[in-house]
Amino acid sequence: LARNLHIFDLLSGLWSAPTPSGHAPRERWGHSMNSFRQWVLLFGGHRRRGCLNDLAILDTERMAWLHPTISGDLPTPRGNHSAVVLSGRLWVFGGDAPLSAMLPQQVWSIGLPNSAIAHASSRAAEGLPAADDDAPLRWEAANSSGVPPPPCCDHSAVACGSRVLLLGGSSAQGYLPLSVLPVFDTASLEWSSVRCSGTPPSARAGHVASAVAAHRNVGWRVYIFGGGNSATGFSDLHVLDDTHSWRTLDARESGQGPDAAEGATMNCSGGLLLVFGGNTASG
Repeated sequence: LARNLHIFDLLSGLWSAPTPSGHAPRERWGHSMNSFRQWVLLFGGHRRRGCLNDLAILDTERMAWLHPTISGDLPTPRGNHSAVVLSGRLWVFGGDAPLSAMLPQQVWSIGLPNSAIAHASSRAAEGLPAADDDAPLRWEAANSSGVPPPPCCDHSAVACGSRVLLLGGSSAQGYLPLSVLPVFDTASLEWSSVRCSGTPPSARAGHVASAVAAHRNVGWRVYIFGGGNSATGFSDLHVLDDTHSWRTLDARESGQGPDAAEGATMNCSGGLLLVFGGNTASG
């Protein structure tokens, strides 16, 4: 395991390995990382002896790690969960832990007030500890309604409007289908589901997904790549549109696509889908 930070510059095409000020988070895998303004939010993950439920924040402008003061109850330590940023909050779904296996589908969220994070970031950049009067952040367990999906891990989650779509993953009953998707509304805190048309991807876990605005920012598209099941890994690319219709994209027609991979990352920038890393048949 490593705790190094690496940055890829899309303009220059160069990698760098800066050393931010502050205390770097502990080594881990199966964690989540989400962007919010100039901050990167790192939550949870597995270690060799257990799981984590800490929240570390990287200020990419000051290049400083900070560990905000947290009040109230904390989510159960976990890894292989999903997380999205929506309406100024970080929302966490599912995951697993060595002792309790799949975690109950209790949704957790934490508010991200700009002033509190900016103040803590300023002190961290100057090498100062958190101040006693720093406003703490607070985790909240959502008092949700509706029927939640079964406990699962190695799934993905994307934000579409005020809703979060959960895609695939592994449960105690097997791999979850992508023909019917669990939906969580962050405004009403209600679970529902949507039945998709078209040809959905094969059931899988360890895939990656990214939601992007559709043409002229009208509607959305969700792209899903890779993952695998107990028999094989996948290198296919699929898209779900805002009418909940699936179709398969043959990206290899215009170039060599990535190898089949599980546990990769995928992000969208400037009309590009960027896939990095993951476990392949060769390692």
